Amino acid sequence: MDPQRQITWVGAQLAVEALRETHDIEISHAPPEADALYARCEADGREGAICVAPLYPLEADGETMRRKAALEERLHAYG
Repeated sequence: MDPQRQITWVGAQLAVEALRETHDIEISHAPPEADALYARCEADGREGAICVAPLYPLEADGETMRRKAALEERLHAYG
């Protein structure tokens, strides 16, 4: 699986899990297509898409990765 598709799949899976836990709805998603920033989904009989937009490039330098880690820690603190 190419890196963009993998990131989209992981992002969609995290979104699905969060929606299931916080809103008690049944939702599923299909694997993203190659180079797609979205995954098709279905919830309560309705179709939609979960879009994933990376905040940082896949190949980032050391300073960018440090900023990314700091952002992840702040987001994690928010829950």
